[in-house]
Amino acid sequence: MNLYNKMLNNNIQKNIINDLLTFLKKEKVDFLKLNKKCTQDTDYWILKDYKFVKLYLKNYTENNKKIFTKRLKPKGKIFIILSYNEPLVLSIIPTLNAIVAGNNVILKPSKKAFDIVKKIWIKLGIVDKYNLNLKIIQKLDCGDIEQIIKSVVAVYFFGGMETGSKIAKKCANNFVEFIPEIETSDFMIVNYDQNKKINKKLIKSVLHQSFSHTGQSCQRIHGVYVQQNNYKFFLDILKKEFINLINSKKINKYITNDYKLNQNYYDSLLMDIKNAAPKEIVCKNNIPIFVIKPRTKSIFINKAYFLPTLWLVSFQSQTELNSLIELRKFSLGMNIMSDKKNFIDNIIQSTNFSRYTINTTHINIRDNEGWGGMCPSGFFGYKSWLHHFSNAYTCIEI
Repeated sequence: MNLYNKMLNNNIQKNIINDLLTFLKKEKVDFLKLNKKCTQDTDYWILKDYKFVKLYLKNYTENNKKIFTKRLKPKGKIFIILSYNEPLVLSIIPTLNAIVAGNNVILKPSKKAFDIVKKIWIKLGIVDKYNLNLKIIQKLDCGDIEQIIKSVVAVYFFGGMETGSKIAKKCANNFVEFIPEIETSDFMIVNYDQNKKINKKLIKSVLHQSFSHTGQSCQRIHGVYVQQNNYKFFLDILKKEFINLINSKKINKYITNDYKLNQNYYDSLLMDIKNAAPKEIVCKNNIPIFVIKPRTKSIFINKAYFLPTLWLVSFQSQTELNSLIELRKFSLGMNIMSDKKNFIDNIIQSTNFSRYTINTTHINIRDNEGWGGMCPSGFFGYKSWLHHFSNAYTCIEI
């Protein structure tokens, strides 16, 4: 097996990064077109992804300086399975780090994202130029996946829980490490002593966090749990602001005129909403959709969707809230909006989320962080990707 013994040296790293930055700039229009073909995002958010990737690459060496000095070694031969969302981000960031870490990489992008992955690593000549151990696969059947899993030491999976569960079982049967990023989304909790603390600024923040970045659900607020004493006041403002947004030009930031729905996916969403028996549904031209008081044990409320949807439910007590949170098998994090310190402390102590925010928004991604969320949903954010594609080892001096 042809493996690197250690991370790529600094000169090769810098050359690869410089080539990627050059190609991104030169082929910007084409990259954005390819990106749009395989994501639900609007032009605005696709451009934000493009800018994020450029910033990440520019700061790569500086942000990983400390990690390069640590005793890390390659995992070995690894298999990366990418989802269709965030094609530009996922095509570059995890792939780059897996290679820099010195691994022999087999990469399986989604059917929609194959062209953009091939353009970046094959057509632009990076793999051949630097003789990288990267193999890109377009199609696989169950038998092929099984054989690849048997041949690797680790599988990195980006995608839905149903497919992830199947891959995880295959890995377990073959004693192969499985590292998933399951498609999930965050939620918000609202609980104030006085309703006057709830204002338009907060509501607009909720809408922005919910409808932005629809192609990457884990960066969004999927729904809001509101304490019963705040519920009517919160709902009245939220509903009014939602209607104002969907009837204004500002909605084009989230849903452009040429926004194309995956009809099968959309029909599945509508069926889930119907089965959730909500008190009310507010929408215009199909999406965005605001769903008021769906059943808390429904599939709709406990699943993530790659579409701009937002649900709202109420809770009476902290015990009830805890039980509602536990229904969600996978969540990346929670955003707590409250002026009650004891309530906040109790929520944090009674849940096992590694990532949470208090009285602030959370949609900004810093370029020195990992991508994805917390266990069991993601890759333990706020750490470099290099940690995920490396094994630490200890040198014992006698």
